[in-house]
Amino acid sequence: MFTIGDQPDGYMCGARRRIVDQDRRARLELINGAAQTGGDLFLLTWQDRLIPIVAFSQNAVDRELGQNQVHVHIRSLGDSRYARNSGLNASTLSESDRILAHRLAAEALLVFGSWYDGLSFQDGHFVVKDVIDGGNESYTLSSFGYQGASRPPNFHSRLDWAEASIRRQAVEESWGLDLPDSIFVIVLHNRRRAVLRHNAYMKLSVPGLFPNVRPAELEDLENRADRLLFHASTYGTAHLDGETVESVLSRMKSDAPGFSRDTYRRTLAYGTFMIQGNRDAEKRRRKELIASARSADLLDGVFALFYFNRRFSKGQFLGAIPIHGTLGDLHSRADLDDAMAKAEKLIGDGSRYAWTPSETTEQVERLTADHPGFSTRCVRDALSWGYQQNR
Repeated sequence: MFTIGDQPDGYMCGARRRIVDQDRRARLELINGAAQTGGDLFLLTWQDRLIPIVAFSQNAVDRELGQNQVHVHIRSLGDSRYARNSGLNASTLSESDRILAHRLAAEALLVFGSWYDGLSFQDGHFVVKDVIDGGNESYTLSSFGYQGASRPPNFHSRLDWAEASIRRQAVEESWGLDLPDSIFVIVLHNRRRAVLRHNAYMKLSVPGLFPNVRPAELEDLENRADRLLFHASTYGTAHLDGETVESVLSRMKSDAPGFSRDTYRRTLAYGTFMIQGNRDAEKRRRKELIASARSADLLDGVFALFYFNRRFSKGQFLGAIPIHGTLGDLHSRADLDDAMAKAEKLIGDGSRYAWTPSETTEQVERLTADHPGFSTRCVRDALSWGYQQNR
């Protein structure tokens, strides 16, 4: 595979770096770029063959993935006027060598990237486009077994800039508002961006931003804003379930007085979209679970629904999934009742275990033997619930 290395000491032609594959005795060197033609001239040396390459780059966007790309088009491989004008001679290639040289050139150009940085980007950022015998070929790093970077270059500096911009935006948005509404904006930012320990660094200090406000008054306003946002999901649920906007806003004003109408409306929007998003996600998961249960065999399908109903459905706005109604066209009522009884027994036995790392494998094997017909996934789910109950 190609790597990026330095030219030998004393090398005077072209760039100071090169793309090298020692095993295949191949290297790619950038000779020069030409603004007049919009192309770059490379020299691919492959064993004893000299292969000039003319390529040009073009920014593009993959509309399906929404990913920015750089398309590198191979304009010529071998003899060309551009190569001759630069004093490069081209070796004569056999038909089989010519096809291999095209692939070798594409691979080396991907590693080169825009300036010896191809491996610093994620797979798919650079795409080499080549025309071979009338056929259009496209290559990315994975075409040749390279993984590419897990994150784009300067990821952390870009992330730091974005996070600083988000904090600054909240501070700017709070300026010019009445004091209660201004504090609400900061509290909302902290709830959205700094509620978890791992992103606590995003938190904005309310006392630090309002140093001239008496501490007691500041604490009262912060608590009221926090209380308003704490109940945002309740207000959002009420509105989604049919209560009018004006009715909900009136309750909000009574529960946490002192804010402007815009702040109450913003809180209601925050809660409504949060609950709607949760409900949409629940519908998607529910649909996927039902499809999975219907495609599974009897015991696993019934267990999946029974386990969901027992462990999770109380917190779901759609409630439990009716097992007979969901699987009744696939299995008889008697078979479903029998499978539900077996699933209940497996869950009951799983609830007797606490998590002990050294005994996990033995616990899985024991439950699998005691409850034949259930998959390992079902057994592990039963144990997982038991582990949670016995922490």
